[in-house]
Amino acid sequence: MNRAVLEDAAKLSVKTGHVFVATANEEAVPHVTAAEVLVVVGDDSIEITEWFCPVTVANLQVNRSISIVVWDPAGDMGYQLLGNMEKLCDEAVVDGYSSELDVGIPKPQVERRITICVDRVLDFSVAPHSDVEE
Repeated sequence: MNRAVLEDAAKLSVKTGHVFVATANEEAVPHVTAAEVLVVVGDDSIEITEWFCPVTVANLQVNRSISIVVWDPAGDMGYQLLGNMEKLCDEAVVDGYSSELDVGIPKPQVERRITICVDRVLDFSVAPHSDVEE
């Protein structure tokens, strides 16, 4: 794995302010959510911390495969990071309960950190591109 490419992806996530996180359940039903930024924590590892929705967490408990997309639409350039979840840790829990906030669909109550071992990095853009690693 090329750590410099992961560092470039992390810088791009700071610039754009978002990344997309794709997971799938045991029946291969995909689910995509968004987070703010990714952080490089090793030569082939990244972390994302967010108030992930319950579907993302449930998917990772049965299928550790994950895809992270960081993309700048203005420049139409980005990265797709493919890998596996190494760790899922609770970082913070909502302190207190307000029935006024409990309207409709429940919101995430736990902020979690996902540590991901990245196996492959692919270019990502709307323009024609190859999914072959260089």
